[in-house]
Amino acid sequence: MSFQNIAKLLSESWAFAIAVDGSDCHSSSFIDIRVRLCSEGRLLSLHVIAVPFFGRHTGEAMYNMIETIFDMLCTDWKSKIIACSTDGAANMTGHISGLVTHLSNVSSPGFVRIWCSLHQIDLVMQQIFQKVDGERFYPVLTGMISHLQWQKMIIDHLKLMCPALSGTHWVSMSCISSYLLQHRMEILEHYESLPIERHKSEPMQMFWIYLTVVNVIATEVNDTVQHLQGKQALLSQQTLEIDSLIQRIQRMMFAEKISDEMIPTHSPQDTVDSHGFRHLKTDLQGFLADQGLFVVQGIWKLKNEELSLIFDNVAEMLSTLVVGLQQVWAERDEHNDRSANEAFPTMPLEFVQMRLRDVINFVKQQEVQLASSWSQKQVESICTQHRVLKQRCENQPCFKTALSRSTVTDQFHEAWGVEGISTEYPELCAFAGGLAAIFPNTASVESDFSQLKWEKDDFRHSLTDLSLEGILQCRQMLNSM
Repeated sequence: MSFQNIAKLLSESWAFAIAVDGSDCHSSSFIDIRVRLCSEGRLLSLHVIAVPFFGRHTGEAMYNMIETIFDMLCTDWKSKIIACSTDGAANMTGHISGLVTHLSNVSSPGFVRIWCSLHQIDLVMQQIFQKVDGERFYPVLTGMISHLQWQKMIIDHLKLMCPALSGTHWVSMSCISSYLLQHRMEILEHYESLPIERHKSEPMQMFWIYLTVVNVIATEVNDTVQHLQGKQALLSQQTLEIDSLIQRIQRMMFAEKISDEMIPTHSPQDTVDSHGFRHLKTDLQGFLADQGLFVVQGIWKLKNEELSLIFDNVAEMLSTLVVGLQQVWAERDEHNDRSANEAFPTMPLEFVQMRLRDVINFVKQQEVQLASSWSQKQVESICTQHRVLKQRCENQPCFKTALSRSTVTDQFHEAWGVEGISTEYPELCAFAGGLAAIFPNTASVESDFSQLKWEKDDFRHSLTDLSLEGILQCRQMLNSM
């Protein structure tokens, strides 16, 4: 994908969004920029450039760099940019001199600030893992990982090295806990073979019980995150996926929300209260029993005070996860707090379920962006086509049924491809495509850095920045074919 093609796509679109992040590779710092827009009824997520960045990563410096790049690609980009997604770092979101603040100041009204939900989830996960068992679990886990990675005999025996913790805790913790639980017997035998004076480093039974709970939590979160990392994911889909994860965790922990009207039905000795949730100890014990025979056998060996401590910690982990996930919200305001603005409609069924006055409100929010690219007749066609679409659904039950079959996981072009909607209602589809262009997270930028570090590995230090960018652009072209 050449810069000429990207410039052409930008000029033809009424709105586009960007995602920005920074990373280091072999002592060199890079800022990666991606752009997302709608073209011919399809969402395109495009790598623009990975810029070598020297000096301090201040919001102003990053904005000046982005301004220089987009001034060359699209002269009227400031009237078209609709959103910017970042990892939530202070230099990105600061309300005085952050990058997003600089972009918001020069953009048209209706600009949307996005704090990557995956990074927010990672903060929740880190908080949970580090506080397990009064902050004693995490040091034992990291010590075990460090120890096992240096044991050649157990590596040769298992033909697999223990995974390492990485920056993305939702992924690495799932891999690590699965590895340790799968090879638990071999690991215990290894610790038994150590000299007696080193037996004190052997994890205790309570550690393994906590590890099963960590594995359940990390695996559930990891499954959701995998669904959200696609380049076609929408903000509305991300919100629904996170809500679905919260519901699964709540069903798993069998807890009820504490309220002033609640009538106590159990003795306080039989319950655990945590973060506004009340857990029955019998339910917590049943949850632990579902994790495997060795967990049940381990529980039998514990003293009552140890078992109560486990119940308290498991309740704390599950309720902290639910409360933390409920606070995850991508759209932010100028102070990086949760935005009160209503989410944009993007799918055909969402427009069908809306009144015309609500569609007009969304059009008014983006009227400056629309006016820079469309004629007044095209803007008015959005409302006209919305009315016709609603009437068609009312008059043709089969058509409405076809629309209702669209699922949460459908991609934008799939939903608008039903019965040829995108060609019959082109302005309405293009308007929805501009709203759908917002990056719900920065996973695609992280993917760019993974490719960058793969290409410029330990054996290719002499690869120039220009050649590296050429490789990334060629990869993008091949992937789009």
